[in-house]
Amino acid sequence: MSPEVMDALLVRFRRTDSVPELAKHFRLHGKLCEATDEVVYEQMMLEHLRRTDLRVATAISTRKRRERMWFLVAVDSGLIAQYNETADRFWTFYRQSRQFFEVLA
Repeated sequence: MSPEVMDALLVRFRRTDSVPELAKHFRLHGKLCEATDEVVYEQMMLEHLRRTDLRVATAISTRKRRERMWFLVAVDSGLIAQYNETADRFWTFYRQSRQFFEVLA
């Protein structure tokens, strides 16, 4: 992927204005993200996406459809926004354990 295509994709990510299936994802991940309610959880994700220091990783899901996934990772906080390129939407927002990042260091 060229740097220009990557930059355009990141600009598109940063223009996101909502979390899909907000209630579901807040229920699954809100507590670990230290969000007090759905509004705070959504605001956390939107602020996360606007960071300029995120690490970007990609992977193909192991599910039957083999979707192309993007992970926008804040190493300092462990917060990750996951984008499903195949479905063209953000998939979820969660916090990974600090132990995970210690293994990578």
